[in-house]
Amino acid sequence: AVVVTMVLRAVRREVLGAVPEGVYRVDRSAEYLIEKGLDSQTAHQLSGIVTLTFENGRWLDHRRTVTDCSGSYSVEGGRIFLRLDVAQCGEPAGTIVMSARWALKDGQLRFLDIRNGRPLEWGGKPWTKID
Repeated sequence: AVVVTMVLRAVRREVLGAVPEGVYRVDRSAEYLIEKGLDSQTAHQLSGIVTLTFENGRWLDHRRTVTDCSGSYSVEGGRIFLRLDVAQCGEPAGTIVMSARWALKDGQLRFLDIRNGRPLEWGGKPWTKID
């Protein structure tokens, strides 16, 4: 608990301003996700290289193994909200796919305090800025 508290305090001191637009990537293995507590089927669905783009109020989640998901994002009360504009990815239009606080340091984007979405999917590992 002490280590987690120290890490969270350090993250709070990082950049928490405007959503950092750009292209970010994370690579998660199924083994990593299973080790962190996901069931095998979900872990294999979420594993691999994922590219997340934020540009002009829009987001795009691209994976080689499933259909892309996209929509609009907004910032409210220091949190980012990713919404689907149309029905896609097994969810109806208007669904909040993820909401979280964020921090960016040294090209690494982290999602914190995730309230919608799977915490391991969005916040398990840092997203590296690639563009």
